[in-house]
Amino acid sequence: EKSEKPKAEVIFRRLTKEYVPVAEVLSDWKEILDFYGLDASLSHRFVMRAEGDKSIFFISEAVAELLRQEVKLPTRMVMCGVAAFQRTGAHHERACPWQLAQEGAAQLSQALKRQLTCSRSFLRKLLAEKELTIPEVRSAAAEGEVNGLEALLDGDALRPGSIALTLRSGPDEEKVPYAVVANVSEGALELQLRPQEAASLLEDLAGQPTVQEMLAAKETDSKDDVEGEADVEDND
Repeated sequence: EKSEKPKAEVIFRRLTKEYVPVAEVLSDWKEILDFYGLDASLSHRFVMRAEGDKSIFFISEAVAELLRQEVKLPTRMVMCGVAAFQRTGAHHERACPWQLAQEGAAQLSQALKRQLTCSRSFLRKLLAEKELTIPEVRSAAAEGEVNGLEALLDGDALRPGSIALTLRSGPDEEKVPYAVVANVSEGALELQLRPQEAASLLEDLAGQPTVQEMLAAKETDSKDDVEGEADVEDND
């Protein structure tokens, strides 16, 4: 009788080798979690390119599950998730060397503690002027235009570094994913955007009037109509 040849052992590998979990390869990961106030339970949703160390990408729960699968024949994955953090060449000694990326700021903002919730008018002003002094930011916070400033305090000063600024929605408004990435320095809050990005975000913001603004505009139009009718009666 002929003896049967032993079956070759099937070796399973990760679905792709292009992207790897950040927690497995990046020694700075805990520092990033602590600085931005991210929950460690979200670590599985952050990946890096295996051959790159300048960007961290944020992925959905479904994609994270997909990447954990093992297959006989791995596939090449060109893109995965949205850019969440980028490593800076230079940074303040009290700041994190990884800054937020504008591309993934809106998706990531819901998980960040290091963020400010801002009024539409405050964001418009910052996008138009490119930077505001810390006294101006504190004044805006005192007037209710900015919320969350206390989370940035490091003693009496604001801790320097990258930060997300999110749009505050009114009670009658649908919450929209809108976030702007900025940098806190010792003296100012500065946009961390290219000019084209700032212009596009400002245009998006200007195209979304609040319910209060629409009601105020309608009230103004009504007053103008009444005054116009009164002028006509006077002329008669």
